[in-house]
Order: sequence, then C-alpha cells, then structure tokens
Amino acid sequence: MEYCKTQSSLHDATGSPTMPTREQRDEGRKMMEEAFVRLMKESRKGHIRWTGTVKDLMELTYIAYRGCAVRHSNGSPAPMSELVREICARLHVRTPANPYKVAVNAMARKGVRQQAYLERFCWLHFVAGMADPTDAEIERTE
Repeated sequence: MEYCKTQSSLHDATGSPTMPTREQRDEGRKMMEEAFVRLMKESRKGHIRWTGTVKDLMELTYIAYRGCAVRHSNGSPAPMSELVREICARLHVRTPANPYKVAVNAMARKGVRQQAYLERFCWLHFVAGMADPTDAEIERTE
C-alpha cells in the first residue's frame, strides 16, 4: 500500500476534509475522458493492463461515454456496451454482466473507505499534484 505525502493538508482550517470544487470536478471529468481515449489508443499496441478495480474502470468508461469522448467515423457517439467490451478486452479485465449498473453504483460511493473514482481522481490531481492519476491504475509490460 502506498501513501502519498502532500504539501497541502487533507483538511481545511475547520478540520473537514478538502473536497474538489464543482469547477475541479468538471475539469476532472474532462481529464478522465482524455485519459480514457489515451488508454484506448495505447491499449491497441498491447503491453498494458488495468490494475485498479473493475468499478473504477467502469466509472471511467461511463464518464467517457457520457462525455461522448469516443465517436465512430460517421460522428455518432460509441455506445456504452461497445466501450466496455473494447476497454475490458484491451486491458485484460473481466467484463461485468451489467457494466452500467456497476458504473452507477461506483459513482454513488460516498463512504469513508472508498469514494467515487472521480472524487479520488480530482484529489490526486488537484491536491496531491499527480499529473495523470490513471497512470497509477495501469501496468505497462514489454
């Protein structure tokens, strides 16, 4: 298990945990869409594997789907089922029976033990200063 030490405190002056602002969440969504597209392109070559949870991958896929980040050559957005099938095959992850439900349940996480991937992505990027938090979830092999 890795712990990251940051110069920013995990809590503000009142003692409550720092949460990303609405603007940071919006920017985080855009960054996640771009990260998904990068993963799709990089995984074509092989030599890449998802080491995070299936829930996190489904949440990332759903965010890319909602943002219409992947489109067909005729301009129509790729359906969620196609995105899930492609990304799971390319990253060597078992495809869930109901990926939409997995994604929605993952995004609804609000607990102390595990928050939604978007919240953790934003925290890692904006508070911990990690340039691309999805890099921590992938393993590159030769």
